[in-house]
Amino acid sequence: GFTQVSPYLLLGLLSPMFWSMMIISTKRLSQDYSKRTLLFLMSLGTVVLSAPMAIYYWVPMPLLFWGIIFLLALIGFTAHRSLIAAYALAPVSVIAPLEFTTLISATLCGWLFFGEPMDTWTLAGAFLILGSNIYITIKTHQKVRPVSSHLDM
Repeated sequence: GFTQVSPYLLLGLLSPMFWSMMIISTKRLSQDYSKRTLLFLMSLGTVVLSAPMAIYYWVPMPLLFWGIIFLLALIGFTAHRSLIAAYALAPVSVIAPLEFTTLISATLCGWLFFGEPMDTWTLAGAFLILGSNIYITIKTHQKVRPVSSHLDM
């Protein structure tokens, strides 16, 4: 849908740029470093960069929240581990379009957990993006030879 322009919108616009830099770095570094090393460095970077804000804004949390945080950390660990393995084994042009499936889960989570509406423009845009990426993925897959299935994690 449509929204008011806000300075915080800039963060949303910067996010894909930083994410693409992470993808390119992961692909390049996976040629020289183990997947475990890359996962460790990504995790360390996240802790170092987020710790100052976490300390500054710290609020005591109930025990249930610690369980939720642990679950989210486990999900994040698994996601990053999977991404590192995927980018080490396959060309970026094959893996990157598949990341647009997060559009589906983000839209559903927004609707289920936060009551965000799925209006016509949001759904139309989602179908356009997903349809384009499915088409690109199929066309790219036809040109790319199969990749190894060996994972050394």
